[in-house]
Amino acid sequence: MVQHEKHDILLVLLKLQPKVNQTLANYKINYRQLKDINKIGLLFNLAELSDKQIGFYCLDIEYSSGDGVMAALLLKVAFNELLQTYLNSQSNKLFNISEML
Repeated sequence: MVQHEKHDILLVLLKLQPKVNQTLANYKINYRQLKDINKIGLLFNLAELSDKQIGFYCLDIEYSSGDGVMAALLLKVAFNELLQTYLNSQSNKLFNISEML
């Protein structure tokens, strides 16, 4: 992948980070990311699964072999797809992301 494309994808991923202050599943979420301005660091996502459950993942792409940005984008898509499947199933059983991987 061309370096310029990686940079564009990274900008999209950073804009899609969860809000710093929010309420999900009756929990107040407030986080801070401490990172070097010249490094990518951690990317994460979280979502409300029910009024008592939150699903999340955290991915460190700083030390990846060069395709970490694309892997982060694919993980975000997979997480969102699993979340939609879970919400559409009307099941109380949580999905197991390790089974999908």
